[in-house]
Amino acid sequence: MAISVHPYLNFPGNAREAMEYYQSVFGGELTVLGFADFGMSDMPADGTMHAALIHPNFSIMASDAMPGAEQTWGGTATTSPSWATTRRR
Repeated sequence: MAISVHPYLNFPGNAREAMEYYQSVFGGELTVLGFADFGMSDMPADGTMHAALIHPNFSIMASDAMPGAEQTWGGTATTSPSWATTRRR
């Protein structure tokens, strides 16, 4: 059985920068969508609504947190595990 984990990270306004760094280290295809792409005028215009780094072996997703949210963070992480079974002969 193979297990893969797909972390979703939150950043205090620098998600794009972090994801571009991860792409430079790991490679893969990076997609970044901003709050403005979703018409969210009450959020920072240059903020990241959703980012996904897709690599053949893993994926990392991220976004910028709502303003002030970082003050309530307690060191948690959100993951979406997926399991795949392999039949052995």
